[in-house]
Amino acid sequence: MNTLISILLALHLLALPAPLAKQIELVTLGGGTTTFTVIGSTNVNCVSTFPCSASYTATAGNLVCVDVDTKHDSQGTVFQELCALIQEWGYAEALEKCVMERTPSGGWHILFRAPFVVGCEKLCRDKGKTEAMIETKGEGGYFVCAPTPGWELKHGSLTEIPTLNETEANAILAACWALDRNE
Repeated sequence: MNTLISILLALHLLALPAPLAKQIELVTLGGGTTTFTVIGSTNVNCVSTFPCSASYTATAGNLVCVDVDTKHDSQGTVFQELCALIQEWGYAEALEKCVMERTPSGGWHILFRAPFVVGCEKLCRDKGKTEAMIETKGEGGYFVCAPTPGWELKHGSLTEIPTLNETEANAILAACWALDRNE
């Protein structure tokens, strides 16, 4: 499955009410056309890094992707530190509810729905770095997911992303902030 299909699948998984779904026809890079179901207000533009990208501009069913980019972690421990801190704070069960997948660079996506809107924000940086080790992808953003080649679903189902309660969602996000190494 190519990257474009996976991006649009990620948009479809946002699970907004059916009236917001619409069919669009896209011209593929190979010159053919493909019809996709897209949910909400979506813009699709060709960019240099991927064959296409999609930016989602409607409320994403409060879907949150905590994107842990280990390639920006000089110590290589941020994901383990995050899981340990969430467990230390007593929220291991909340983390177990989340959908998890590995990214091609060795990072992780932690997916859940929150009872509040989360945008796209850099939560945690390594000392002296500008790129985020941990950021959220939520309202107004997108992320690439399995079954795109290189992304591997490790826990849960992309069609059954759980809704955490406010305390659980805030605990996971607070743990991300707490690991920031920038002073």
